[in-house]
Amino acid sequence: MQIYLVVLAIVLCVGAPALAWAFFRRGGEREQTPLTGIRIMPYQRENEKEILKIAGSLARHGRSGAIGAAILKAASANDVASADVKYFQEFPNLGAGAVVDGRAVVMGSARLMAECSVELPRIMTRETAEEEAHGRRVVYLGWEGEARAMLIFEKRSKRLNRPAAAAIFILLGSLATTGCNRITPARTIKGTLTLEGSRHQHLINKPNAVCYMVIKDRWGIPVAIRRWLNPKFPLYFRITSDDRLVASRPWQGPFQAEAYFFESDNAERELPPPPGAARAIHEKAVYPSVTGNLEMVLQ
Repeated sequence: MQIYLVVLAIVLCVGAPALAWAFFRRGGEREQTPLTGIRIMPYQRENEKEILKIAGSLARHGRSGAIGAAILKAASANDVASADVKYFQEFPNLGAGAVVDGRAVVMGSARLMAECSVELPRIMTRETAEEEAHGRRVVYLGWEGEARAMLIFEKRSKRLNRPAAAAIFILLGSLATTGCNRITPARTIKGTLTLEGSRHQHLINKPNAVCYMVIKDRWGIPVAIRRWLNPKFPLYFRITSDDRLVASRPWQGPFQAEAYFFESDNAERELPPPPGAARAIHEKAVYPSVTGNLEMVLQ
């Protein structure tokens, strides 16, 4: 019976995408992304209409995707005129940039901001995590080395006619998910932390010594964090998707793994770590369940 269930799960996992294509190639769900909000940094002089003018001007010159269409629709609904745009350049899957009214502007993802040396304020990264946790998409607008505003888009699905196909696909999806969960292990980042040298050995006996393992994405934004109070070394760790700060964040990698060991004097404000903390940084990119055991040394 167990062998039969495993075989059934494998067949469903492999066959479900093909069945979905067969049923939904003329029906199913189409995603919509209306612009539902604009967040502007408190110190900015521009108002929402001026931000929408800049974003709309870039969107008019780019290819008509869901995000661009949503921006243009909002601009039209608010009678926002177009600005003067020069030297427009599109970055596939990232965003776009141009000189808008004499100001060099980029609009797009966090990756594009990083590649263009546009800094994301901390308050903006926190708000982004909250919005993504609610299933929303965030696009940044920045100039002069700093992101100035966030455009927030709601992910919605427009149902098309295929109720029978939808019911069958949902049933197959639930069966396939159940089967796959039985045979697919959780993706983990695991390894060993050791403490080297005598400079930090005295912390081992401190009652408020803490150790942190921080998993960051390629842009340095924390994805998952584990904390140990009064750890014993060598410390064996195992980090899974359950340790993510926001459950909706992707858990495929590549990630950066960093560890810290120090004496805490304020449990509510331990990160970023103090300057004298012992640190360990894994030199290579980390992929859950792909990269082997990490051997990291705190120094």
